[in-house]
Amino acid sequence: MARIPPPLARVSALWHGAMRTRSPATLFCVAAILAAVSIPVGPLANLRNWVFDAYERLWPRARPEYRTLVIEIDEDSIRRVGQWPWPRDQLSRLVEMAAAARVIGIDLLLPEADRLAGHDHETDKTLAAALRQAPVVLAAAAEPSGEAPPHPMPAATPVFEAGKDPRLGLPHYRSVSWPQAALADAARGTGLVTVPPEGDGVIRRMPTVGWVGSVLLPAFGVEVVRVATHADRISLRTGPTGGRVLEIGNKSFPTDTAGDVWLRYAVDGTIPSVPADRVLQGNIDREVFRDRVVLIGTSAPGLGDAFETPLRHLESGVSIQAQLVESLLAGDFLRCPNLAPALERLLAAVLAIGSLVLFGRIGDKAYALLCGSAVILLGAGSFGSFVAAGVFLDATLPTTALLGTNLVLLAERTHREVRTRRSKETALANALREAELRAEAERARESLAIALDAARMGIWDADLIDGTARRSARHDEILGYTAPSFEWSRETLLARVVAEDRDAAARSLDTAMETGALHLQCRIRGPDRALRSIAVDGRVYHNEDGTPIRIAGVVADVTDRRRIEESLQQTQRLQAVGAIAGGVAHNFNNLLAIILGNLDLASRPRSETERVRPYLVAATAAAERGAKLTWQLLSFARQQPLRPERISPSEHLRNFSMLVSQALPANIAVETDIPQDLWAVEVDPGELQLALFNLAFNARDAMPGGGSLRISARTRKVEENRHGGIGRGVMIEIADNGPGIPSDILPRVFEPFMTTKEIGAGSGLGLSQVHGFVHQSGGAVEIDSEPGRGTIVRIDLPAATRARSTAPDAPSLKRSDRITGAVLVVEDEPALANLAAELLAQWHREIKVVPQASTALTLLREGEKVDLVFADIIMPEGMDGLQLAEAMKLEFPDIPILLTSGDSNIAADAAAKGFHVIRKPYRMEELGMSLQRLLVLHSA
Repeated sequence: MARIPPPLARVSALWHGAMRTRSPATLFCVAAILAAVSIPVGPLANLRNWVFDAYERLWPRARPEYRTLVIEIDEDSIRRVGQWPWPRDQLSRLVEMAAAARVIGIDLLLPEADRLAGHDHETDKTLAAALRQAPVVLAAAAEPSGEAPPHPMPAATPVFEAGKDPRLGLPHYRSVSWPQAALADAARGTGLVTVPPEGDGVIRRMPTVGWVGSVLLPAFGVEVVRVATHADRISLRTGPTGGRVLEIGNKSFPTDTAGDVWLRYAVDGTIPSVPADRVLQGNIDREVFRDRVVLIGTSAPGLGDAFETPLRHLESGVSIQAQLVESLLAGDFLRCPNLAPALERLLAAVLAIGSLVLFGRIGDKAYALLCGSAVILLGAGSFGSFVAAGVFLDATLPTTALLGTNLVLLAERTHREVRTRRSKETALANALREAELRAEAERARESLAIALDAARMGIWDADLIDGTARRSARHDEILGYTAPSFEWSRETLLARVVAEDRDAAARSLDTAMETGALHLQCRIRGPDRALRSIAVDGRVYHNEDGTPIRIAGVVADVTDRRRIEESLQQTQRLQAVGAIAGGVAHNFNNLLAIILGNLDLASRPRSETERVRPYLVAATAAAERGAKLTWQLLSFARQQPLRPERISPSEHLRNFSMLVSQALPANIAVETDIPQDLWAVEVDPGELQLALFNLAFNARDAMPGGGSLRISARTRKVEENRHGGIGRGVMIEIADNGPGIPSDILPRVFEPFMTTKEIGAGSGLGLSQVHGFVHQSGGAVEIDSEPGRGTIVRIDLPAATRARSTAPDAPSLKRSDRITGAVLVVEDEPALANLAAELLAQWHREIKVVPQASTALTLLREGEKVDLVFADIIMPEGMDGLQLAEAMKLEFPDIPILLTSGDSNIAADAAAKGFHVIRKPYRMEELGMSLQRLLVLHSA
């Protein structure tokens, strides 16, 4: 084999050593930095712009004299001459005053005829005549890459190409606003006005040409320079290395690949300027303009944008164009060699690889000095070339690559040192931890025992081969083992399970032997014959051939949890039935309203109805019983509106005891135990009395042969609350010594239509009404009963926290208050609408019926004379009755409205908002009183 020269061997050794000890993240970091250079508005681009601006501020160009002068149409000129735009005869006067200039550039767009010209004075012709008397360049504006094609191009100066086609790297302009044809013909040239800022809004470069359609046209400043230097042509030449050179006559100006030039701003920052109003007034000597390049443009706020320069000056668009003209005339602009980007990337890669090789191979101080020297040399070389020759060589990429590589290398070394230190610490910790593992294991066993005991769970571990087991004391307590034993078998466990659950438990054990997971819930009977529910969870372990060899797990007594779950399921079932009952009651109310209303109409004293009056009375009584049944359904569903009051339960229960003792048969003895100092409660007294009567009558029906009924009450402390309530309350008990309720029926006694009585002896809604009323009042109800030992119903009501405020008394009704005027009935159901109209007709009213609330509101807005509105709340679509009432409250506050609904929740919501509501089904007398009360209240 050929022998490798020693220098190359040393370099190779250094490289391989670096690769073995350095993270690949270093090379990835360098690649990421090199890729970030191509992002136009990335962090490196922003850093490059910042360095350029710093160079401009630290070493600005000082020009001894300016060849360019700007006539500014500023804010003072507009205030003195008139609102912009001015008539073009004013612009022609400016051209005439500056006619001695080398060239006049008008940085104003003149794409159409003068709109401010009078009928007898053609200002466009005047301006065109002035343009012919002086060398003038006009401006054209363009939108980059628009969809609309360019307008027909008037006289303009094209750019001649040489070398490669340069248009691919130039901005494309589509929709162009050219000067008016008559003005363009009179001018010496036309150029595109483009002032494109960088991504951070700073003007650093200016384009020299633009591609419009298939023609390259000069920028406005370039065209001004061509006319000023009497050049006959403009060309853009592409060199062999990709660089471009703009030629104006015999002058050459290097540009970047996009045809842009880097401006060199002067130290004073602004081009000399004069206000346009002073020029028009003749206050400026015309000799000021002689042999100068004069640009006319706007600088007033609102007429043009202000652009920021690297010197942190804000300049108008015409001033930026003047900077371009001044730089081109003086040949004073910055240069960036075409090979500079490639050299910057190469230098960045060399510095990064050099850092990767030398890092850690030489002393840290020497390495830091070397890197610092490299950064200083890069900055000094970049700034020196800028100062000496106006050449901008960007040192940000090499500096960033050098610093980024060092950061990654430092992070890698820090990570390696931390990892080494941690490995040593781990070795020491392992030595200490080994000494602590046994003690920790012992503490863990103790903690596990404490945790299992706190969770009231037992554990067991059985060997299925020899039938031995280890069990905890809690395990034996739950399963009812009285003596400790080390034996375990499948038959021993199943013997504890009740017969009804034994097959399911056996199947769970068989499944666990196959799958390895044991989950079992069943009931057992202990030595005391008490029924318990247990939950068993465990794992079965198998050997290599799949034979079960071990089973282990935990067991817990879940009797209380099962009782709570069953209670929760019963509550959910009652809630679902309650929701159905509420919906049935709502629809039933509408039907009852029609029945009762028509029965009231049919029962009016007429000779032809006397014969059928007994049948009408019987039908009315049946409808009233249906309404009462609906009320009980709503009570169970907790949808009936309550009228809670602060009452004394002691007094209320004593009065109830007196009433019930008179209502019950003589063979039932009523006993009471009602203290005098019971806490006040806040309930609906009528609903409470109805609930107590339901319980008393149920007890009466359960004791046809006689017995005793005990009514008692006591205050309830917080710790005695078994229903989740907070605070104190009153416990009311109704107890009888009847035959009791069978255990299979007891969980369902609060369900609607559930009854143990004979067919026709009860509706099955008594206890449902009690349940719904108590829970709607914020309390709870429970029932205890066993066959042969009687029944006890306990009602738990929360104590009132404060006294209810008393509402002001409503105005009293007098018989002299008559119901007069027109009534507007809003009802979508025809039968109810006709019924309401018939009932209201009893008081000789003018009745108007509409099926929709929106129609009623439209009639009111059109001026319909109405003294009262009677509306159903629920409408099938669009506006409902409550929305109609709210709209009338805002637009027609003088017209009262009475609402009605069979849905108690909706009726309660409307009443809570302050509206008067009558509940369906309503009687004729009730409707009349409600209307009369509403009219009296409204008149008061």
